[in-house]
Amino acid sequence: MVVDTLKVQTHIFVSFMGDAPKKNPKVIVYAGMSLAQKNDQEAYELGVSKAFKPIMENTLKYLNVGKSKDDTSNAEYSKVPDVEGQDKQKAIDNVSAKSLEPVTIGSGTQIKAQSIKAGNKVLPHSKVLLLTDGDLTMPDMSGWTKEDVIAFENLTNIKVNLKGSGFVSHQSISKGQKLTEKDKIDVEFSSENVDSNSTNNSDSNSDDKKKSDSKTDKDKSD
Repeated sequence: MVVDTLKVQTHIFVSFMGDAPKKNPKVIVYAGMSLAQKNDQEAYELGVSKAFKPIMENTLKYLNVGKSKDDTSNAEYSKVPDVEGQDKQKAIDNVSAKSLEPVTIGSGTQIKAQSIKAGNKVLPHSKVLLLTDGDLTMPDMSGWTKEDVIAFENLTNIKVNLKGSGFVSHQSISKGQKLTEKDKIDVEFSSENVDSNSTNNSDSNSDDKKKSDSKTDKDKSD
């Protein structure tokens, strides 16, 4: 903790530096912040950690680093549950409960395979692909890492051609299209991470803005 030279009500600058993984670290992240003028105690206790964790997690994913070993802390990693044979919705709920991101592949109602073996420890919010017993369908890979795409390839036995580095920005087969093991998918990566959730939210916000602008123009004409 050091004195902050900024002219704010609370002249304290809080910082934190951490590395990961625990054994043989690959990444060092330094995060710092000036305490807010309001709720400064909460900022002191939580502010830096809220900034540090997503930066570290995204950096590890970007570099394809982060699967833990047996000596890692349970507080830092999530243990993957065994959901094979479960109903799809139950499996989704069980994976989500571990602070992981379930992604179902296929049109079936029961899970027949999962991309990460049960019991493995991974970073929170990592994707766990769940293969159903129905027809194979193409997922929206926007924002996926190379590790995620390779997991899809191993799970489905569908050939994927990878181009570039970073996060998925383009896929040659559209979301929802049926797949067979004879198909080949071209996937391009870029350094900018734009996942499917943010894209959908952006589209929704854009539509709302268009409606609002249209209403404003109509009011002016009236």
